[in-house]
Amino acid sequence: MTDGDAAAGRAVNKGRDFTTAVPIGIALVLGLGASAWWLPQMFIVAVITASLLGVTELRTTFAAQERHLMRVPLYACSILMPVAAFIYGLPGLMIAFASGIAMVFAIRMFRGETAFVRDVSANIFVLSYVPLLVSFIAMLIRPTGSQVSLDGNPLSWHTIIDPLSADPGRHGALRLIVLLLLNVGADTSALVVGMAIGRHQLAPLVSPKKTWEGFIGSLVFNAIFGAFLLSNLLHHTWWHGVIVGLVTAAVAAAGDLCESMIKRDLGVKDMSHLIPGHGGIMDRLDSLLPNAFAVWVMFAVML
Repeated sequence: MTDGDAAAGRAVNKGRDFTTAVPIGIALVLGLGASAWWLPQMFIVAVITASLLGVTELRTTFAAQERHLMRVPLYACSILMPVAAFIYGLPGLMIAFASGIAMVFAIRMFRGETAFVRDVSANIFVLSYVPLLVSFIAMLIRPTGSQVSLDGNPLSWHTIIDPLSADPGRHGALRLIVLLLLNVGADTSALVVGMAIGRHQLAPLVSPKKTWEGFIGSLVFNAIFGAFLLSNLLHHTWWHGVIVGLVTAAVAAAGDLCESMIKRDLGVKDMSHLIPGHGGIMDRLDSLLPNAFAVWVMFAVML
């Protein structure tokens, strides 16, 4: 969901029920941010649930195309990888990921050689696309070093104005909030600008409703929004925020286009109808998953 409609000049996007989609989207963002702020351990449960639902949607969709996705390695890794990432960091995540790949090969061997490469490739693709990328959300909120205390008073005025100085242990929750806000900001600004002035199709063969105007609008908005968020919430320089904002806008667009390609290949419009006004869980994670990895890398390397 990167932007607006420009098939023959400009048209209103009639594919979504915005009166339903907008309040549900806001509720999801607020709920995730609140759970990460107050109960990061419980937030991992939400991460695992999202991974399990995403894998289930893909298994159902792939099955319609006679592509076999195995339950045991995908569901096991949907649980183990986020937990390993949260507790042990990147080494734990890589060990769990490699173990999942080994399980895929080991279990698939018992089904014979027919379509072996196709099935193994499909399972490793889903393993990489959902449990692996979801786990970087857990990496973002993972407490490290002095960031382990969650005893501060989140309702105090001082914490609201300057949450890091009041409780440095909430740094992980703030990183997640920045990710969620920038991801929503990129999607929403691209949609609004594309619907308002969209004329030139961004990728007509993949998603005809996305426009260059919407994409550029999302870059500009996220650059400004990123500078504000990082300088005020995380105490980084404004130009760090500009970089993070630009990258998240670009990755959000790329993630959405990749999801569109997957759905076109599988012959579906939405992965499911789990979330009213939005489609399936993967229709909401299309830009968030790659952005979780991108934001984690930027915070690990640059910030």
